[in-house]
Amino acid sequence: SGVCACIVTAPADIIKTRIMNDRGLYRGPFDCVLKTVRADGLLALWRGAMASYLRLGPHFLMTFPLYEHLRAAFGLGYL
Repeated sequence: SGVCACIVTAPADIIKTRIMNDRGLYRGPFDCVLKTVRADGLLALWRGAMASYLRLGPHFLMTFPLYEHLRAAFGLGYL
């Protein structure tokens, strides 16, 4: 699930970061997407996705099993 989260959210994160660092270059999010894709190609929208996964991956791998064990320990059953 961490991989899916990173793949889905990476383009929005790239566009958000570029707009936040904008110095009058972009007129809005769609303009930012168009200029990014034209300048760097479509894969530029997923630049940095691996770093994001390396941050989120361990979190996802540990959170859900721990959550299930705690639910079982407190007698709440499984989802």
